[in-house]
Amino acid sequence: LALALSATGCVSSFSANLDRLDALTSEDLPRDVLEAVDPVTDEAVARALREPLTAEMASRIAIANHRGLRATLRELGIERGLALQAGLPPNPRFEFDVRQSADATQPLQLDLYAEYDLTHALLTPMRAAAAGHDLEAARQRAAGQVLETAYGARVAFHEARAAEAQLALAQRALEALAASRDAAQALYDAGNLPELDLATQIAAYEEARAVTATFE
Repeated sequence: LALALSATGCVSSFSANLDRLDALTSEDLPRDVLEAVDPVTDEAVARALREPLTAEMASRIAIANHRGLRATLRELGIERGLALQAGLPPNPRFEFDVRQSADATQPLQLDLYAEYDLTHALLTPMRAAAAGHDLEAARQRAAGQVLETAYGARVAFHEARAAEAQLALAQRALEALAASRDAAQALYDAGNLPELDLATQIAAYEEARAVTATFE
């Protein structure tokens, strides 16, 4: 029974932490963090990778596969456990002592000792409040790491999309300059174009090709 209650409390602790981080970050945090620290590519991520990627899915994949972040989320369970423990009153301590009197006619003597830490009990609310602040601070730090990871993934996604668009424009410009170069070469071969104009067209094409190569 104790083990079952402990396991249930652990899961509810993680769930409470993840729910709080969901509220702080508005991000879709991986629920499988309850099972392992190592990244686990779930079916949703696998399906998403077979389709055109979006910024939101890139963010989710980055969060799900960030080992340091997953470890941080797991450590929140420790902080919550410490907070719960800090709010518990001290356990009383009992001792029993059985003594046999030297006089055989006397019965066994039983002594009972009870001890309770009143100072610990009186300071429990203060300790619980301090531990609660520590837990919230840990959640805020974890939320910051979640937001940093998600932001970095979205920035990388948009930078990649922008680079793809720039590459497409550069390739179209290169194709146009290639056609212009070929036309200039034909005109030059026919004697209808000065050599300088041909060299200018070739130079423009080579420059565009060098620019295109920077995006590939």
